[in-house]
Amino acid sequence: MASRFKIEFQTKALLRKLRAARRRSKNQKPAWNKAGNLMLKSVDATFAAEGRPHRWVPWAPSTAARRAALFGGKILNEFGSMEASIGYAAGPTYVDVGTQGIVYAATHQVGREPVPARPFLVVQTEDEIAIANLIADFITEPLRR
Repeated sequence: MASRFKIEFQTKALLRKLRAARRRSKNQKPAWNKAGNLMLKSVDATFAAEGRPHRWVPWAPSTAARRAALFGGKILNEFGSMEASIGYAAGPTYVDVGTQGIVYAATHQVGREPVPARPFLVVQTEDEIAIANLIADFITEPLRR
C-alpha cells in the first residue's frame, strides 16, 4: 500500500521574510557601518605591520637615521595624524574609507617622485571575505528567524 504525505508551506510567513530580506538588500547601511569599523581595524593593523600584505619600502638610510631619532623609526607614523585621520562613511550599498584633511596621504598611498608608494588603505583578502559575510548575513537574517 502506497503512503501519501503532504507538505505545506506557511506562505504568508515565507513572503513576509522574503519582503524583509528585500528591504534589507535595498538599505544595507547597518552592515556597511560594521564593514567600515572592520576596515579601520585592518588599516590599523597595516600601520602596525608597516605594510600588509607586503611591507612598505624602507626609508633611505639618511632618512632612517634622522627619523628614527625623532619619531622612533615607524614609517608613516611620525605624528600619528595621518592614521588618526582615517574614517569611513557608510551608505545603503557602500562604505567609503579614507583620510580626512591630510593632503599628503595620496602621495604615500600611490607614491610620487621621489616618495615610493606605501599603500595603507588596502582591502586584505580576509577583509573581503568578512565584508561579504557581513552583507550576506545582514540581508538574509530575516530568513533565519
